[in-house]
Amino acid sequence: MGLCPNCHGGLVFKGDVHWDGIQFPYECAVCGAGLEYQDGKFVLVENGLCRDRNKNECRAYHLREIMETKIDFFGHMESDPELREKLKEYRSIQFPGI
Repeated sequence: MGLCPNCHGGLVFKGDVHWDGIQFPYECAVCGAGLEYQDGKFVLVENGLCRDRNKNECRAYHLREIMETKIDFFGHMESDPELREKLKEYRSIQFPGI
């Protein structure tokens, strides 16, 4: 048995604020469950399964998170002249085929 009460994974980390403002005290790196520490163990918070990557509807939410952060990241790169030049340089790299 691992630390997560949802998937029993053993990797739990302190939560950070996500792109949509959601923050949990702790999160499971395996399934994405939101957790808190009570009485010597991790327990699910009220909306702790909203990011559960084991459920189809929550995987869709996770995909939306990836798309939003990708758009934000590349939008920033395109607007910064120095980063835009680096991006152009990296996009022009040709790798030999096998």
